[in-house]
Amino acid sequence: MILKTKTIYLQINPAHENFSDSTQRYQLHAGTSSIVEHPEEAYSILKDLTTHGVDGLSISRMHPGKLSKQYNLERISMLWLTKIGSDTAINPTYLEKIAYLVNKFVQKSENSVVVLTGVEYLMVHNGFDKVCKLLYALNRSIKISNSRLVVSVSPRAVNEEQWKDLVKEFTFLNKDSPRMRI
Repeated sequence: MILKTKTIYLQINPAHENFSDSTQRYQLHAGTSSIVEHPEEAYSILKDLTTHGVDGLSISRMHPGKLSKQYNLERISMLWLTKIGSDTAINPTYLEKIAYLVNKFVQKSENSVVVLTGVEYLMVHNGFDKVCKLLYALNRSIKISNSRLVVSVSPRAVNEEQWKDLVKEFTFLNKDSPRMRI
């Protein structure tokens, strides 16, 4: 799938990383959306699932080259949340395009995980309410497609009421969660 954003074309194709012989550490069921507190946890889940046959998509504030190098991710699709034009960039104010890309990605893959970090950055550019609506839309797409969504949001970036709204819709995973076998 190719999406034109101004003069930049984003190429999103389902792919997973090379298989690992290691035991799978995270058990996220298909059709679930989860929140983790730190981006590192989200990337650890992404790496684990994509090396065990799950197609991956990362949407992040981290440049794809740095993300690829830091987490040894070579094959999955990566989008960079930035206003800087690049072949992997998506403007943080284009929430509808983010939803569209995620929806198309999960429709194309029978077994996938989408990781979204940089939610705080999206909130700076769009406000909590619009970003929350995006997260709810992504959650619906994930349930319909039987995929997985992992969103990194710090509880300190939102107020108590906003946090309650998020954990009502998403499963909060922390190191004590049974699915987070670290």
